[in-house]
Order: sequence, then C-alpha cells, then structure tokens
Amino acid sequence: MLTGFTLFAATQLWLAQMIVEGKWYFVLELLIAAASLTLMIIKPMYALVLWILFSPLVSRLFSLDWGAGLPALTFDRSVIYPLAIILFIRGLARRTKIHLKLGEWLLLAFPFYILCTGPFFQYSSITTYGLMLMHRAVDLCILYFVVKSCISEQRHVVWIVISLIVVGCYSALMGFYDHFTGKMSLVALIGMKAGLIWSDVGGRAAGPYLNPALLAMFLGITAALAYHYAGSARSAAARILCLVILPVMVLSCYWTYTRGGYLVLILSFLLMVFLAKSGRKRYVMFLLAGILVVVVAVPAAMSNKQVRYRLTNDATAKSRIVAAAALINTVKHHPWFGVGLGNGNVEMVKYVESVRDIPGMRIWEGIGTWPKQFELPEHTTSHSTYLTVLADHGIIGALIYVSMYLAFFAHLWRVRQCLPESGLLSANFAALVITLLLGFTLSINTLRVDNHEYVTCAVWILIAATIRLGELLPGEAKEVMGKTVPAKVQAVPA
Repeated sequence: MLTGFTLFAATQLWLAQMIVEGKWYFVLELLIAAASLTLMIIKPMYALVLWILFSPLVSRLFSLDWGAGLPALTFDRSVIYPLAIILFIRGLARRTKIHLKLGEWLLLAFPFYILCTGPFFQYSSITTYGLMLMHRAVDLCILYFVVKSCISEQRHVVWIVISLIVVGCYSALMGFYDHFTGKMSLVALIGMKAGLIWSDVGGRAAGPYLNPALLAMFLGITAALAYHYAGSARSAAARILCLVILPVMVLSCYWTYTRGGYLVLILSFLLMVFLAKSGRKRYVMFLLAGILVVVVAVPAAMSNKQVRYRLTNDATAKSRIVAAAALINTVKHHPWFGVGLGNGNVEMVKYVESVRDIPGMRIWEGIGTWPKQFELPEHTTSHSTYLTVLADHGIIGALIYVSMYLAFFAHLWRVRQCLPESGLLSANFAALVITLLLGFTLSINTLRVDNHEYVTCAVWILIAATIRLGELLPGEAKEVMGKTVPAKVQAVPA
C-alpha cells in the first residue's frame, strides 16, 4: 500500500512539474495514451473505431514535431502504436499463426528497403530520417495490420464503414463552413480565426485536412460508401439519412475546386456500373443523374471568373510538368536506388536545366517565373507520388511500391469472387473498395506522397477490412484459385 501511494504521489509531482515547465502537450498525450490503453486492452475494436472518428479533428490540433518539420508525437501514434503493441502481445499469448499474402509482404518490404538503404544517403539529422520513415511508410504498415487484427467478426467491418461515413459527414459540413466564411473550420473549433491556406478561389473548401485535394479525395470515398450503405441498409431511417448526406458530400467535394481530387468520386460511380453484381440499376441512375446535373450546373459554375480560371488555367499543370521533368532527370542520374528518402525535392533542383527549353513552361504567380537561373524556385515541389518515390528510392524501391498496390488489387478481386451478390458486405462492397483504390492511386499522381495523411489511412483501412473480411469466410470460399464455388456468407444486419 505504501509503495502504491509513493508511486501515485511521484506521478502527480512529475505531471505537475511538466505542466509548470510548459510541457502540457506531453501530459495530454500521456493521458490520451493511458485512457486509450485501458480501452485497447478491453475492446481493441472500440479503440480503433474511436480513433477513426476523431483522428481528422484531433491529429492536427495535437501534433508536435521535434525540430524536423515532421510530426513526431501525435494523437494518431498515441493510439495506434500502443494498440499495435497490445495486439502483438495478445497474438503471441494466443500463438496466433500468421499467413501473409504477397501484398502484405511487399507492404512490409517497402519500409524495410528504405531502412536498409538509408545509411547510404545524407540527411540533416537522424531524427529527420526516422520521422520521415515513420510518416511515409511505417505508420501505414502498422495501421494496416492493426485494423486486420482488430476485426474478428463481420460486423466490425460494418462499424468501420459507418465510422468513415460519419467522418465524411462532418468533413463535408466543415467544407461548407470553409466555403461560406472563407475561414478554416478546423481552427474555428478551438475558438480561433484564420484564413484558408488555398484561397485562389473564394471559399475553397478544405475541411479538417487543410488541403482541398485531400478533402475532395476523402469525400469521394465516403460518398461512395454512403451510397452503397443506402442501398444495403435494412433500416429505412439509415437509408434516408445516407441519401440526405450524399448530396452534401458531393457539393462540398465540388467546392474544393481540385481536378485531381474529383477522380475518386467520378471513377467509383462510373466503374461500379460495370463491376456491381447486384443493384446495377442504382448506379446507372446515379450516373445519369450526375451527368444531368453536370450539364445543367457547369455553365452556371463557369460564369464565375475565379472558378473558370481555377478549373481551366494550365499554369499549375505546366509548373508540374517542369517539376516532373526535373525529377525524371534526377532518376536518370540515380536510377537504381534513388537519392534517398525525402531528398528528391532537393536533388531535382540540380537537374532542372534539362527542361528549361520546354515551350510555355512557367511557375505559377507568387513563386516565380521560369526559368530562374536554371533552378526551380525554393517552394516548388513534386506533385506526383510515383515520381517522388522513383526519385527517392530508385527503380528498385518504385517496383516494390507499385507491385504492392498491384498485389492488393489482385487480393481484393479474389475477395470479390468469394462474397455473396447482395448485402452490405457483398461482392459490391469489395468492388467498391477496388474502384476507390483505383481512384486513389490515380489521384495521388497529383499529390506528393507525404501529403496524404488521413485520406491514405482511410483507403488502407478499407483495404485491410476487405482483406480481413475474405479471411473470415468459410474455408471452402478461400480456395478461389482452385475454382471452388463461392460460399454464401450470412448477411450482416446494417
């Protein structure tokens, strides 16, 4: 008893000292981790769902870097990393057998490859290298396996779908706030006022992600999930609610005014017309309605000079072509292993002279004109994930990265073959995840790899949930390669 009281008193004194020294952030993260730890031990799935629901709001407001310009101590890591440790220990105690698929091996291989090649490149500090490695590769790898480990029943997948739809709902509403006020909704939640970061068009929605492209991509994901849920839910109230939320998400997505971000939304509904095994008429009707809305709304939208300039001007496209050509030239000089994690944007400046003669190439106003002493302006960066990976990690690293996505496409297709034709967790659900992954992999060619954050998490959560759903099927349904008859999985009430 005396020992327990001593430990309690010492802990209280330590917390008080941390607060006095202004290190309240560490105290907050410790409290979050402690509270999460209790829930993780009792109900890991509950902890995961709560993280999905609150991460977009809390992760940016409570994030601390250690002088490297990269997030170090974050809400996400305060939850996901302890959860991963608990699940790992639980798996060891239960002697759980692990059978990794090809895509999962490649998912592990990518950060391992970066770790092995890291010592051969120069970095400003070991802290920068370590944080960048976690931010770009390790965090997603851990999240994928955490999601799979938490799911033990089919209804857990339903919880994840509902959670993402809820996040999409409040993200869309925050986009409305951005559009009509011209202020950042995220900082407004804590009583502060700040203008939007991207304001080339008045009221360009960004939501809790601060970047309009990220909001557009995420709302494309959640709008597709909401429409799927509306067609599968047993509750009439749930169906009506999803159908009411859907246009809110689509409109907020439009207000991001980002062409690359629209790909996820467009491709998901377009491809589901061909991939849906049931309810195809619903997708055809939505697609036709969407075309009708576009025909009617586009002329009205283009009457706004700012919107027309934003969606039709080629200044950003040309500047990205310049950056892309410089990255390609970087790859030519460092083909096999690249220039090292995060070094592509630095090294590309050395090789920019190879594209200076491309006609009409001009960096957008406010950054500088092209050419500028044969160099890219200071803030110009790559806007292509694949070129960034290729420049950073070379042909070998890029092959691992691309092969990983291709392998998961194949795994998801196999799960689709096993699932029943109707229901919430049907073949349509797997097909939808495939279309969302395709839209995402195309959209990230317009964004640099370290800018994705929660949107990337959402995609990989859905991938992990779908793969795990396939593993929960009866044994005979797993032998798709043996051409067995797909098992009819019992429908999960939505």
